[in-house]
Amino acid sequence: MVGNRNKFGLRYFLWATGLWVIFVFSNVIFTSQGWNRIYNFYPNFILMECLILLFALASKRIREDFLLSLFLLVMPHVIYTIFIGAGLEEEREDLFNATCMVAVAATVYFWNLFSLHGKRTYRVLISTGGTIFLIFILNGWESYFGEDFWPERSHLISYLCLLVLGGLFGYLFCLCRNLRQQIIAGVLILSVSTWCAIHLPRAVETFLVYGSPTGVTQRVINMELSDSEGHKKSLSDFPNRYKVCLVWNVEINNNSKFYVQDFEKLALRNRHNPSLSFILLGIVPHEYGAGNNPFAVYETEHFTLPLLKVDNPVGFWEQTKAYPEFELVCVFKNDTLIFQNDIKATANYIKTLNK
Repeated sequence: MVGNRNKFGLRYFLWATGLWVIFVFSNVIFTSQGWNRIYNFYPNFILMECLILLFALASKRIREDFLLSLFLLVMPHVIYTIFIGAGLEEEREDLFNATCMVAVAATVYFWNLFSLHGKRTYRVLISTGGTIFLIFILNGWESYFGEDFWPERSHLISYLCLLVLGGLFGYLFCLCRNLRQQIIAGVLILSVSTWCAIHLPRAVETFLVYGSPTGVTQRVINMELSDSEGHKKSLSDFPNRYKVCLVWNVEINNNSKFYVQDFEKLALRNRHNPSLSFILLGIVPHEYGAGNNPFAVYETEHFTLPLLKVDNPVGFWEQTKAYPEFELVCVFKNDTLIFQNDIKATANYIKTLNK
């Protein structure tokens, strides 16, 4: 009996380790510059191997639940590598999200069918919860729930929402007892999965980064602005009804200068709209020093839009509740902030302003 148990534990350990190796090397092989970043996987790999070995010594029931968690952890990444190989990871993100949710639901259902034989479906929820716990462990070594935790983990949290829904859909399918219920549940799962795949990740990320599911807001922002000569300015100096402002964080200029270029393309497409003004707001996350003056950086680039400096950067970030590392466009009506989001979402929003 003891020998059989140890043999099964070894087989389980090899199975689980094989799945984890597939996950690691699929990221390394199919991800851009993966081999240069393989050292990033070492801490996670060691931690995961310790967990696998720990659960290999546990009871059969715990091993089964953990193995499902590992399947749910690895499978979406394997699907993503297929999308990367086909060159669809960016263009068809909604298709990947839908595929992921349906695959998670199917995995949960077939695991329940073949491992639990249709009984004890509550263990589906336990394993899904264990998967979320594992992902949190493997995706952060710094303190959780700090000031910047939610915006920095917005993409991870939106993915976890899809994972949770996929697990719940699989649980729903496990509860079906006849073909009619399975057909109804299947249609419901496909319909809701399609809607969630298109809308849910974007809404979750926008809420965590910009403060609302769509970016629409209504807040009076007190800004102290100045021009290159040090003269005080305000948005009311621009006669147009709406002021579309790219918040240009000059301390991450290698990234944000590309935001400016995209923003200028947006301004060019809307140059004949008399109700819009397009403005750059130069800012830093904290205080200004000799090397981070927005006008000094502005002179080295070939930007064409007018630039104003935000003299109270700390107060600005506190009022907008935005994270400085992210692309940020603010739309003002007079002194009231009515929208904040990225450039792509802003392009869609300004189409609705004159309707």
